[in-house]
Amino acid sequence: MTSTGNVALLQSLGADRVIDYKNQRFASVVRDQDAVFDTIGKESLASCRPALAPGGRYITTIPDGRTALQATFSGLLRLVSGGSIQTAHMVLVQANGTHLETISSLMSKGQIRSVIDTVYPLSEARAAHEKSRSWRTRGKLVLAVR
Repeated sequence: MTSTGNVALLQSLGADRVIDYKNQRFASVVRDQDAVFDTIGKESLASCRPALAPGGRYITTIPDGRTALQATFSGLLRLVSGGSIQTAHMVLVQANGTHLETISSLMSKGQIRSVIDTVYPLSEARAAHEKSRSWRTRGKLVLAVR
């Protein structure tokens, strides 16, 4: 899911299907997914229900109070129902040297790649942070430390 200006970028990265969120609501087109993975924190279990299969999971990396409540409540309902309830989950990520080495190896082999939007010198960390909060980046922002 992306905006109109990034459709070609995602296709060049190998996406099978790209949904332009300015023209279509993904939950009105996508159905029967086992999981919806939200890395921006703009969705919720409720907004993803139409896209999820029975027993499907909404997963986010951006924890907040609403998702914590949904995760707790939906998890309890799942236990009681025998597993057919759609549930919310939060995933907290921690840097792991072994995992980062694996990712680095995959990148070196060209099996995955990262898109870099802008490289900032460390002295411009504030500008990088402001850009990250704009939600208008096309890839990663990098701070160059020398």
